[in-house]
Amino acid sequence: MKQTKSISHRAIKKRAFRTRKSKLKRKLRNSFLCSWDVIEKAKDSLRKIKCPHHYITRPSNYLSNKRIHLIVPTEVDYYLKSNYEINNHFLNQIKSCALGSNRRVYLDFSLTTKISAAAMLSLLAEIDVITKKSPFGTYAVSFNHPKDPKIESILKQVGFYGLLKKGKRETPEYDDVNFWKYTSGVCSEPILAKSMIAEIKVELERKASRRLYRGFVEAMSNSVEHAYTDDSEHDEEDQTAKWWTFAGIKGSDLVVVICDKGVGIPRTLPKTQGASQLTNLLKVLGYDPFKVKDSTFIKAATSLSSTRTGKSNRGKGLTDIKSVIDSTGVGILSIFSNNGRYMYKGEKGIVKELMFDYKHSVSGTIIEWTIPLRGDEQ
Repeated sequence: MKQTKSISHRAIKKRAFRTRKSKLKRKLRNSFLCSWDVIEKAKDSLRKIKCPHHYITRPSNYLSNKRIHLIVPTEVDYYLKSNYEINNHFLNQIKSCALGSNRRVYLDFSLTTKISAAAMLSLLAEIDVITKKSPFGTYAVSFNHPKDPKIESILKQVGFYGLLKKGKRETPEYDDVNFWKYTSGVCSEPILAKSMIAEIKVELERKASRRLYRGFVEAMSNSVEHAYTDDSEHDEEDQTAKWWTFAGIKGSDLVVVICDKGVGIPRTLPKTQGASQLTNLLKVLGYDPFKVKDSTFIKAATSLSSTRTGKSNRGKGLTDIKSVIDSTGVGILSIFSNNGRYMYKGEKGIVKELMFDYKHSVSGTIIEWTIPLRGDEQ
């Protein structure tokens, strides 16, 4: 008869301890998609198992100086649906951590291999707002030097290093990075007054068609006109009711990206146009006014010929840009606002309208267009 070896009570207790510890470690390894607070609770539970007699008592108003480590997505990009959802989830994590819980954040760019304009401007805008609202100020967010030299060059070019006051290193120059110019300002400050935008305006006046020049001026003037209407989260006193823009002339194309973190077109459009006028417009476009998604509101906004001001020439900027795409058959107008996206895309003489609606919100509006400088000469 086979004899079973007796196991002491101490050995059973030790095995149970190891099992609990390994389960928590496994949970931590598999929690990269969880929210930051779930990960922190798992770390705290693991610490209590390792050091069961180590108790920490703190006052209720205690602000921890420990940084929360957040890994930046591999692709900082909005153009693929999967990337859009991942990046906006990531931005929500940053806001929840830095503003919701008053914690410092450390952004890890080690895995990042791609950055596109719209997503980068959205990230830059969110970080700017956080540094204005957080009790830690510019120390609320820090980051490491990216491993990819091109990613580091982009962050330097768009002002990310300057915003967070991090020392710059020498990096190679890239033609598709150096043409970007970045600026920002509060909403009461005209975008066209900025020296960077004024330089592009002069260049356009010399090179571009009259319709494109007029569209650029109108779109830049009106893009953030009603962005912060009835917005309780941002105001000009703490400099969070702002606009941010990338702009540049790349070869024979004008590329502009404008971002605000306001309430979004789907919320401002009914207020600026009135219920009856908006209902009539939606019916003309072929939509049921009671079954409208965010992308439909954006499309309706690009179809307007006048705005709340009552002036016939106001609000025509995006319409002019669409007409340039119609006449040349080339160019892209893309608008993200809240949970929707509207695209007006011309390629090889064929113009298409595309509309998307997403799970996560972009928390504001991003208007982007790429237009050839030499369109029609009207």
